[in-house]
Amino acid sequence: MRRLERRPTGLRRRLRSGIAVAVLTVVATAGTADADTLRGTVGSVNGDPVGGADFDVFTIDGALLEVDDNSDPDGTYEIALPPGRYDVICEPLIASGLAPQARRGILLNGDVKLDWALPPSHRVLGRVVGANGAGIPGADLDFDRAAEGVRQPVLGDRTSLFGTFAAYVAEGTYDITIFPLTETGLAPARLRSVSIPTSDTLAITLVPASRLSGHVVDEFGIPVVGARLSFVDSATRERVPASGTSTAQDGGFLAAVAPGTYDVTVRAPSGATLVAARYGPLDLMSDASLEVVLGPGVVVDGQVLDRDGVPLVAADWDVADEATGRSVSVSDDETDYSGRFRFVLRPDIYRLLLTPAAGSGLAPQLIRNVSVQRDTTINVSYGSTPAALPARLKIAPAGNPTHRRGDLLLSLDRDGPMEVLLIDVAGRLVRRWQAARLPAGTHRISWDGRDRSGRQVGVGVYFVRARQGTQTGFARWVILQ
Repeated sequence: MRRLERRPTGLRRRLRSGIAVAVLTVVATAGTADADTLRGTVGSVNGDPVGGADFDVFTIDGALLEVDDNSDPDGTYEIALPPGRYDVICEPLIASGLAPQARRGILLNGDVKLDWALPPSHRVLGRVVGANGAGIPGADLDFDRAAEGVRQPVLGDRTSLFGTFAAYVAEGTYDITIFPLTETGLAPARLRSVSIPTSDTLAITLVPASRLSGHVVDEFGIPVVGARLSFVDSATRERVPASGTSTAQDGGFLAAVAPGTYDVTVRAPSGATLVAARYGPLDLMSDASLEVVLGPGVVVDGQVLDRDGVPLVAADWDVADEATGRSVSVSDDETDYSGRFRFVLRPDIYRLLLTPAAGSGLAPQLIRNVSVQRDTTINVSYGSTPAALPARLKIAPAGNPTHRRGDLLLSLDRDGPMEVLLIDVAGRLVRRWQAARLPAGTHRISWDGRDRSGRQVGVGVYFVRARQGTQTGFARWVILQ
């Protein structure tokens, strides 16, 4: 079954959870009063019509709708759906030589025209084996864009009886995660920054899993259904893949992960008023158990609007304790399609960092000394604030993500003094570069991966701010092990 996924957090997490837990049959037809129509054409990037393309339609909460439609030989299609918002995947035939494509958050209210221009596909060959070299059948492969963390639809994303696979995906750089069947007793694994197309045959060896079992309950001992566990390597601070990370009806879980030492975060399901809990370091070199109690908290909610008053989608909130600077785990920390967000915290004083989605042209906003003692509403409007990225000054990592060190590319349209700051998610200055005068043009800033004191920085998300006079540029930089 196909999945849509982005990096964990809010809207992205809901797409991540979307192996659909239910299949809903749509019986409405184009002529039914309570049905709207999604129609358009499917073609290649060269404009050639594509017939026989299949459509998967998901509700925003991840349920797969059973629709029966393929594009006609002339590339046209028409799907009748109830009004609402949907994620849609268009999958061409493998023989077409084209890659599948996803469109997220399509609002259907009346007849909507949605055309597709499918890029060429590239074949990725590989084999998944266990420690004994035997092929692992039935393993699922997920392809995430390495820079943005956005899941891409793939054709051929499951291993054969011999553990081999032939996946077809658009050109790009991907993190590839392999999820074996539970009964194999093996741990998921991840290949990072795989550039496609590639002539290499990927070889992935899965190791026996360590299992973490237990229950999640609230302060009254009532099971918490749908809570989610995530695992971060305690040494590298890198998030690692795990399976079995959602709690069942009795609040129980049985997570499988590669042996190691981890910090484990437990987040309540959407809509709950329970505070996320963090445990660790936990020694999971062998099986272990963990009993979790999630305590009550207060709700922080609101809406984020861009400069034109339009809801800002997939803007990310990072929360830190104001006194200690320590990051605080929250659930649902991204804005939805209406720009709204909601997360739960313990009463305290926090600093909040709001980061708009890549490509929005809007700068991160740091809000200090936010006192959260009761349910609190925070509305953010970029209004007429000059938060947009000026076209005349641009800064971006030469690689994103990068490993421990890297270069920044800085483009200037004028001569003048220049300052570049590297800031962590808690708002602390990590590194500063200054020049009394830089000429107009493109410049490369090399960074050795160390802070102002010469210490190697940890993995995580950092922010770059460049400033020349009244011009300011921003970029988000992901540093890996």
